[in-house]
Amino acid sequence: GKEWELQPDGNEGDSELAARVLGMQLRRLPMVDTFDHQLTFNDKGWAGTEIDWDVVEVDGRRWVLPVWLANVPARRFRVRPETDELRLLTDVARTEGEELAPGKWWVTRRSAIRVVRSGLMRTAAWLALWKRFATRDWVVYAEKFGLPLPLAKYPRDTEDQNKDIAVQIVENIGNDGGAAVPNDFEVEFADAARNGDASGTHGALIEFCNREFAKLINGATLSSDNSSSGGASYALGEVHASVRWEAVQGDAERIQDTFLRHVSEPFIRFNPSLRALPPRLEIQVVRDQSPRDLLDAAVRLRNELGVEVSTSQLRQVTGLRNPIGTADAVPGAPAPTMTPAKKTTKEPA
Repeated sequence: GKEWELQPDGNEGDSELAARVLGMQLRRLPMVDTFDHQLTFNDKGWAGTEIDWDVVEVDGRRWVLPVWLANVPARRFRVRPETDELRLLTDVARTEGEELAPGKWWVTRRSAIRVVRSGLMRTAAWLALWKRFATRDWVVYAEKFGLPLPLAKYPRDTEDQNKDIAVQIVENIGNDGGAAVPNDFEVEFADAARNGDASGTHGALIEFCNREFAKLINGATLSSDNSSSGGASYALGEVHASVRWEAVQGDAERIQDTFLRHVSEPFIRFNPSLRALPPRLEIQVVRDQSPRDLLDAAVRLRNELGVEVSTSQLRQVTGLRNPIGTADAVPGAPAPTMTPAKKTTKEPA
């Protein structure tokens, strides 16, 4: 959901033209969905998007540009264990998969370890399994808690018909809360608390899985788990939140790098008349700030350093829309002007 743009890599030749044309074409494609899909490389270990290229006329000039981005699920790929190469599973190649054609795919992968073992969901699978079973058992326990266990006793030489009656009695007690019992049958009720403390077993296991999930995704920070530090601590949580911020920055850097190698560089190759370096994707990832701090920074940039600021961005940050006509506009104060300070000289006595 962050703002993004394509920036020319230098001012040589057609660098600015290449960034403008490619950026304008990508604005027509589902880039938000593509970014969202590419970020699943953290969960699955890889993410692949198929790029369809075609000839498009822009400003009277013919270009080879992406015309569609197809986000392919991770299950459609196979990883060769010998080389860690991703291959696409098709109807023709259902076992080994087909090689990914250069320039045809935008692939983002986790690094440092084997790609098939790198996805976070591989580690989370066991936690999800334990949490699911613990929740299921806790629900079953909650249904049984307080409901005694009926035991219908009968002599060893009881006929099968009487045994069926005993089973029917037990079923009726469990379902209807009451049953008709013959005089020659003895029915007892066992204590339902025989299986231990539910809150200390099922609840503790679910809470443990939740904490491990949070640390797996956000990192081992006090912002997600501070029970061992004596409770909540805003100061410590704020300090350790930097780990999560670094993860966000790392994701943006990786997406920008894979875009350069798999989209921008093929764009330059497919348009050999361009004398330019591949455009670079720039995702505007900044820390969250209050509107007041952003406005103060904008005022200082404009008045103290003479830097131009974007009116549309300031309206987006504050949530204030453009006025609808003159009658809807509230007159504002005139912008302050900077005047150089006058130098004063002190005359000798």
